[in-house]
Amino acid sequence: ALQQRIDDDRKREEIRAKQKLLRTKHNALKDFRSQRRQKALEISHQWYQYKRQADDLLKWLDDIENKLASLPDPKDEQKFKEIDGELAKKKEHLSALHRQAECLSKDGAAKAVEPTLIQLNKRWREIENKFTQFRRLNYAQIQTASEDTTRVVTKTVDPSYEPSAYLAEILRLLHSVSEVEQLLNSPDLKVKDCEDLSKQEEALKNVKDSLGRLSGPLEGTQKKKTTVLKNTLPAEAEKIQEALSLLDLEWDKVNKMYRDRQACFDRSVEKWRRFHHDMKSFTQWLTEVEQVLVEMQAGAGSLDPTKYTQQLKELQDGVGRQEAVIKTLNVTSQEISAQCSAANAKVLKEKLASLNSRWQEVCRQLAERRKRLEEEKITLSELQEDLNEFIFWLEEAESIVGLPLEPGNEQQLKSSLEKVKLRVEELPPRKGLLKRLNKTGETALGNATLDPEGK
Repeated sequence: ALQQRIDDDRKREEIRAKQKLLRTKHNALKDFRSQRRQKALEISHQWYQYKRQADDLLKWLDDIENKLASLPDPKDEQKFKEIDGELAKKKEHLSALHRQAECLSKDGAAKAVEPTLIQLNKRWREIENKFTQFRRLNYAQIQTASEDTTRVVTKTVDPSYEPSAYLAEILRLLHSVSEVEQLLNSPDLKVKDCEDLSKQEEALKNVKDSLGRLSGPLEGTQKKKTTVLKNTLPAEAEKIQEALSLLDLEWDKVNKMYRDRQACFDRSVEKWRRFHHDMKSFTQWLTEVEQVLVEMQAGAGSLDPTKYTQQLKELQDGVGRQEAVIKTLNVTSQEISAQCSAANAKVLKEKLASLNSRWQEVCRQLAERRKRLEEEKITLSELQEDLNEFIFWLEEAESIVGLPLEPGNEQQLKSSLEKVKLRVEELPPRKGLLKRLNKTGETALGNATLDPEGK
């Protein structure tokens, strides 16, 4: 109805183009919402299962916290072991929930999954930290009680007891260090650099916590070294020295392994972060350029020529700057794809394929517009030359027609007649040229590069 009330064809065409753009966007939005509703229905069962299991684990963590708080002082070592065993088992449940959350996130439920997962991870770390604090306090209490007992029975117990106990303590620490090394060689850390980063992060945190728990006992063992060796026979002293040297060696080795693995993880996370940041920025730029091109198409013929040319130049300059970005994105994408899971590599490949396709379409449209602009400039230049030449011919013809005749001057009359005859013979082709000039001129009046003064 609005189009019918407007007489200007150009305005009607602009309104039609904008209506078409709005319908396209509206239909795309409807399709997207429909797809999301369908996807939500498909994953609803998995979501409710995930939520129920997460709530169960949160309740279990509350129960464990109450158990820790109710332990007597000094803490019952057997109870400690039981709680430690329960934590280890539930750790597998936590990992399973992480996997479920990852699958649901890939299916579009990230916003629904993340709050529960964040709460669960936070609560788990709180319980782990409390357990670590209780363990250290209990260890200190047991050590104090042990030292007091040792002082009491020194006069009646075989002197070889203290060196034997000290050696056993070193061996236990060696075993604990060995267990940390096994954590560093666990399946969660024996993966590609960019594969299952959340699992790698959790595994490395466990290693870090384990190293933290061992540092105190190791320091305590080293401090007792001088006192123990004073009352030790040479053969036993040699065994203790060898055991301590091995403990130092293994401790340094496992710490270096952890530092190297953590550094590798940090580099992978940074590469992921930088890649997604650059891809997001590039996607935003691409979307803005696509919108500008649509608006330029809708407003064709009504844009200010100077503004149109400047806008086109800015877009081309932007393409020049973004060329390096899209090349880097493609190279980094290949590197990450080779270092992540097959599923993630597939998703990444699809995203880059879409970006490359849109990038190529933008480049094609801009190249066409630049080519058309150059062609219009050439056409205008040729038209101007033809117009100048035609005007020159007209002026010459007018001068011949305007020549004054001299009656009785036969030579002058004959010369004038010849000139007029030549111009008359040129009239048919000149008429055809004039028709072409008018046609080309009408086309030129619609050129985007022709300013009002030129028109």
